Amino acid sequence: MVRNWTVNDPYGKTLGYDLQVGLSKGPNHPVHSLNWYDCVKWCNARSEMEGRIPSYRIGDASGPVYRNGEVNNIYCDTAAISYRLPWEDEWEYAARGNAISTRYSWNNVAYNNQEIKHVNANYESNANYLYDTSATRNFHPTYAVGADPYTSPVGSFEKNSYELYDMAGNVYEWCFDLYSTLGTDRARRGGSWYYSAYHCRIGYRQSAGPDKRNYDYGFRLSFTSPVPLP
Repeated sequence: MVRNWTVNDPYGKTLGYDLQVGLSKGPNHPVHSLNWYDCVKWCNARSEMEGRIPSYRIGDASGPVYRNGEVNNIYCDTAAISYRLPWEDEWEYAARGNAISTRYSWNNVAYNNQEIKHVNANYESNANYLYDTSATRNFHPTYAVGADPYTSPVGSFEKNSYELYDMAGNVYEWCFDLYSTLGTDRARRGGSWYYSAYHCRIGYRQSAGPDKRNYDYGFRLSFTSPVPLP
C-alpha cells in the first residue's frame, strides 16, 4: 500500500522516496531484510501517505523530511502524531508487558516467565542456558522447514499482557537509538528465529550498522499517541 503510493500516486511520486522492498516468508510473516535507513523512510512514507507530519527530518526540527539516501544525522520529532520506530526504552516497556523484573513476559501464568521454550517463541534452542527449558532443540521444529529464514506467522504464540506478539524471537526489531555514543550503529532488540534464548531476553541489546540487511532483521511500527499516557 505505502510502496504503491510512492510509485503510483501523483503526490507520492513527487516526494522522491527510495523505498527498499523487504522480503517475507509468506502471508502474515514479518518483513525482513530491511536496514535501519529503510525502516525510518518507511515510517515517514506511511505518515505522509496518511497526511500526517512525518517524524523524521535531516539534521534538526527545521531540516528537510528524510525520504532518500542513507543519512545518519536524523532528527526524530516525538511530538508528531505519526509513525516511527520505537526508542529502546519504549520497546522494552512494551516487551515487559506490565511484568516486573522478569527475563521474559509470558502472559500465561502456566509459563515461568524466567524460562523460555519453543511453546513461547520462535528462536534457536540449545542447552547452554539453564533458563532454556525447551523439550525441542535447535531451530523451531514447526517453522524450520524448506529454505530459511525460519520465521513464523505473527500470532503463532501467545501475546503479552499489552496484547503484543513476538516481542521475543521471530525477527530482530530495529529501534531508533544509537547503540552507543561512538559510531553509527543502531540498536535492535528482541532476538530472532536464528538466535538463542540469551538474545531473546527483554533486557538484551544488540548492535548493527544501519546499512545492514539480514534475513532476521525487521521492525515494529510504533505511533505517537495523541493522548498522553497516565
